Amino acid sequence: MENGEENNIKKRDNSNHPVKGSSIVVEPIREEKDIIAIRNMISNNPRNHLLFVLGINNGLRTGDLLKLRVKDLAGMKPGDSINIREGNETIFRFLVFKPIFLQFVTVIIS
Repeated sequence: MENGEENNIKKRDNSNHPVKGSSIVVEPIREEKDIIAIRNMISNNPRNHLLFVLGINNGLRTGDLLKLRVKDLAGMKPGDSINIREGNETIFRFLVFKPIFLQFVTVIIS
């Protein structure tokens, strides 16, 4: 870009972006109808659907879910478990996987 072009480009206004210095309050999804609506919206994306189902059924935060890797879940059998560290805390969440969830995981990662 030439110097003149850089000055003419305006930042896009994002009405969802908070005002600088303000804080955002994030509430959990509580209504079953909202959970169903989100699940339906992301059902065509297996990765996101898997992460959503895992998070909503175990009360995990998005950041904690994104730390999971395929190798963490590959080869698991019903009754197997993993520990997930919550945020930067020293708190670990112990998860035991049910057969139906592991079938879903197997289909997605294979």
